[in-house]
Amino acid sequence: MVKLDATFYAMGPTTGSNVYIGGKPPGMAAEDFRNGVARMGGFWRHPSYLESYLTAASLLIAQGTQRQDYDDIGLPAFYLQRHATELLLKRLLGWCIDIIELKVEIAPSAGHRVPSKYCYSLRRSHDLNELLKALQRTAKLAGEDTPPRALTDLVDTLTRVEADDHWSRYDHGHHKGAHHIHHTTETTIPIVSLQKQLERVVKWSNWSGHPDKPHNGGNG
Repeated sequence: MVKLDATFYAMGPTTGSNVYIGGKPPGMAAEDFRNGVARMGGFWRHPSYLESYLTAASLLIAQGTQRQDYDDIGLPAFYLQRHATELLLKRLLGWCIDIIELKVEIAPSAGHRVPSKYCYSLRRSHDLNELLKALQRTAKLAGEDTPPRALTDLVDTLTRVEADDHWSRYDHGHHKGAHHIHHTTETTIPIVSLQKQLERVVKWSNWSGHPDKPHNGGNG
């Protein structure tokens, strides 16, 4: 019989989550709520960063809907959506790179290799278009299907809004060698439709390309 490294606790009826696999011991959830603390980490409660940012964006938008105004939450909601998309691209890119590296181990003479620029994109880049391009190229090298049009459309929508990679993080930035102040002109952020696009693409990434077949992907 397999012995697990830590006790597994199921999620409570009101604490269902895509961020964590397991729940908390009886009484801990209520106590943490009373104390105003968030708890994470450990064998069953390593957070999925992607699902965490996706969930936070959804909750912010729900708050905007309740207030009947999205302006105050527009910038952080967009940041959360953008970062979730970056994490998704890097998750998929990492998977493709892993596949190529396994092929190298299995058949060293077959000519498989991961271009260093794609490894750099995975480690350091925040440019969504660069990451998407790296994903498209590595998917082909790995022998995997081309990422769906919905992912390309999501990246297009996000990058049409932002002036540069840090537009939603700071009030200033650099683009093409020039320093500029953000938000000097009016910008419209379609945060509600963006969330729908993002959730649709994340759902695709968690399934095996078939609506009735769950994908056993990681929780990264």
